[in-house]
Amino acid sequence: MKKFIMIFVALLSVSGAFAFQAGDVLMGGDLEVATFRAWDGERYILLGIIPQFSGFVTDHITADLTLNCMAIGCNNRYVATATIGAGSRYFLKKMYAGIDFHYEMGGDRNYYSSRGFEYGGMLLTPKVGTLAAVVRDVYLDLQVYYMLGIGDIKVTGQEDRVNNLNMFGIRVGFVVHPNSKQ
Repeated sequence: MKKFIMIFVALLSVSGAFAFQAGDVLMGGDLEVATFRAWDGERYILLGIIPQFSGFVTDHITADLTLNCMAIGCNNRYVATATIGAGSRYFLKKMYAGIDFHYEMGGDRNYYSSRGFEYGGMLLTPKVGTLAAVVRDVYLDLQVYYMLGIGDIKVTGQEDRVNNLNMFGIRVGFVVHPNSKQ
C-alpha cells in the first residue's frame, strides 16, 4: 500500500509541473466500471466507453462534450445505453473537479425473450480526477465519479418511473493535448 501511495504522489508531483491555457484543447476518452442496485433490486455491473472533447475557456475551466456508451448487465438481463452530455471541470494544475449533465437513452432486453422496453432519463455526474503525464502532451486520466439520476425515467409503453440511480464508479483513459504551446 505504501508503494502505491508513493507512486501516486510521484505522478501528481511530476504532472503538477505543467499548466493549461485558455484556448487549449483536450481530446481523449475513458473506460469506466461501476456497480449499482437498480429499482428492481438487482445488482448491475456497468462497463462504458466515454469519448470526450474539452476546450479551456479560461486557464482553469473547461467546457466538455461527452458521449457515453454503456453496457449494463445482471443475471439474464442487459441494458445498452448511450448518453450525450455537457459539463465543465475546474483544473488546479493537473487535478480537477467537475460536473456533467447527460441525457440517457437506452433499451432493456431479456436474454430469454424479446420482451423489453426503451427509456430516456437525465443524469448528473460530479467527478474528481487527475491527469498524469505519460509522454509529452499525452496524459493518463484517472477519475472517480458519483452518478445520480434526476427527474423521471420516460419508459415506452409504461408509466414514468422515478430516476433513483445512484452509483460510484471509476474511469481510466488517455487524453491528448494537441495544441500545446510548450
